[in-house]
Amino acid sequence: MEQTAQGTLPLIKNRDVGEIFAEPVDEQVKPKKLLRKVVINFSEYSKPPYRRKGVLGKRSSISIPDAKRGLSWRTLKTTVDSYVAGNVFVSVSMDSGRMMEGYFVSKAEGEKVLTRLAALSTADLIPDTFRASEGKKTVATGNSKQVHVQSASLLYPKKTKLGDTSIAGKPLKVTLWNPEEPADFKGFV
Repeated sequence: MEQTAQGTLPLIKNRDVGEIFAEPVDEQVKPKKLLRKVVINFSEYSKPPYRRKGVLGKRSSISIPDAKRGLSWRTLKTTVDSYVAGNVFVSVSMDSGRMMEGYFVSKAEGEKVLTRLAALSTADLIPDTFRASEGKKTVATGNSKQVHVQSASLLYPKKTKLGDTSIAGKPLKVTLWNPEEPADFKGFV
């Protein structure tokens, strides 16, 4: 290993390593600080209780970075839908430098769901960046499972004692399994 590194050093000395690996260093997208993120939670069961006969149903979640401001319950309800979760890990890059990802039954299912959920973000998907790989994680002990939308949470910045901001604190949360809009929810401002 050490000999390989020593042999490679003279080859790349005084060169832009990004060009060797086909990605110029100055063109890499550096994401800004993440200020808003919506996390959509899914459950095997379409409505509570999520624990049946003492067993918690299978769960899944998808994070949507750079969430739009003013997302209403109706927008969330119409955009987010159930899907078939499995052990295929699908990810896609966004023009903000962030990624959306999740476990799906197939790459096609993952592309469909992530494309639909990207409408909730201010960032756009980069179309040719969908990647899929068989994961070791199984949502339902080796089987694919239909998962239904349960809730959505907005994570937002909170000032720390040092004056820095980070995503922390209690998130704003709304249930989405109910067919009727909660009276006390005014939207994710």
